[in-house]
Amino acid sequence: GLARGDKLLIDGPATKRWKELTQNACKWGNYRQYAVRIVEVQGNRVRIEQPLRIEFPVIDGSSVRKMNPIEWCGVEDLEIEQTENLWINTVEFRYAWNCWARGVKVRMTGRFPIHTTIGKWCEIRDCIFDDAWFKGGGGTAYVGWQNSWDCLMEDVESFNYRHAPLVQWAAAGTVIRNGVFHNSDVQWHSGWTHENLFENCVTNSVRGHGGYGFGMWASPPEDTAHGPNGPRNVLYNCDTISERDGLWMGGMNENWLVLYNRYIVEKGRGVFAKTASFDHVVRGNVFVIKD
Repeated sequence: GLARGDKLLIDGPATKRWKELTQNACKWGNYRQYAVRIVEVQGNRVRIEQPLRIEFPVIDGSSVRKMNPIEWCGVEDLEIEQTENLWINTVEFRYAWNCWARGVKVRMTGRFPIHTTIGKWCEIRDCIFDDAWFKGGGGTAYVGWQNSWDCLMEDVESFNYRHAPLVQWAAAGTVIRNGVFHNSDVQWHSGWTHENLFENCVTNSVRGHGGYGFGMWASPPEDTAHGPNGPRNVLYNCDTISERDGLWMGGMNENWLVLYNRYIVEKGRGVFAKTASFDHVVRGNVFVIKD
């Protein structure tokens, strides 16, 4: 029943086999997902428009599901203020392809100022995100991408968020570039994120708004709420000031590229990697280790 132009969501469950392989102690979440479009059908075989970024083994019960997302919907040139402490996103793109936000200013969101989930080829440009209500745990005060693929965030400025910029829950192929993030930390927050790029971003990491104080932080496999992050994430030409370690990689991180960044660390290490971090390239960076 599939035809050219159909859109598919590919899902690889977090089976016991895969969790043992990755030492993943998290008890929930989506780790291996990707959205693709069919360009050709021949008998019982389909050809998709892009190569898959990771494997989706049949042994894990991986599945393909047709979906019909909204497309070509935008939110532009608005200023939105959330006046009560409600655990909601200000702008939500859900099952969205080729959607965008441009010139949006959000004041005091509840969770994400702009949230995209099951998103493909979406863009967030030229936006300002000013503060959030709730800065405890549970998915609040984040700026970034979740369950989204091949999306772009560019020329965004944020103030007083917990984690910004951030990728989580199977996000892959996303780009966050030319952003300035005040009083937050850079995060690969959870869920086997892979092949994402942070480029030309400036971040000042402090702990007063719920951030961890590291310049950049990737969740470890023993973390029962987040689990590990996946391969081939890239950091290029970013500037980070932090109270604690400049780059903290919790483990199971494969073949990351950390290239030509600048780190100013008040107390701690420039780069720390643990629990089966391997095949990284750390090149051309500048580290100022104040202690």
